[in-house]
Amino acid sequence: MSNKLAIFVSVKQQISDISSILAGMSEQLKSMQGTIDSQHAEICSLNRNVDRLLKENRELRKRLEKYEKPPMDSGNSSTPPSKEPIKAEVERRTKSLRKKSERPVGGQSGHEGTTRKKVEMPDEIQEVSSRYCSEYGRDLSGVEGELDYVSQEIDLPQIRPIYRERRFYKKVC
Repeated sequence: MSNKLAIFVSVKQQISDISSILAGMSEQLKSMQGTIDSQHAEICSLNRNVDRLLKENRELRKRLEKYEKPPMDSGNSSTPPSKEPIKAEVERRTKSLRKKSERPVGGQSGHEGTTRKKVEMPDEIQEVSSRYCSEYGRDLSGVEGELDYVSQEIDLPQIRPIYRERRFYKKVC
């Protein structure tokens, strides 16, 4: 009989162990459910923020579109050239429509070039030099300059051409 009693006590001990294990697992499940609920609430809040930010982003992109579109000018709209801003008009007129060629720039090989010859005695001589230092703004009127380069122009009035020579001097402060 004592054998039966030992088995009964052992089974009773196992049942109490199982119930304490189940109670512990039940507490863990409740804790996990609380964590899941708080995380779900946080995810919902973040999703609402994402939706709000996406809407704000769309609105800002829509406002930015008008600044990113190419400006309307006489080339891409019905705006007459007289109503264009001066900057757009200058840019349009100075932009070249030529396609780049395969040839090198400058005189082509085999072509004999000509240059305009300078005259010995020009009708007018103009001395050009700076009065102020371009870097520091100092007065350079008392500084002697050295000849840098010479250019000649030809005016063609009705009677005879006028040769004008300009002598450019560089000065160092």
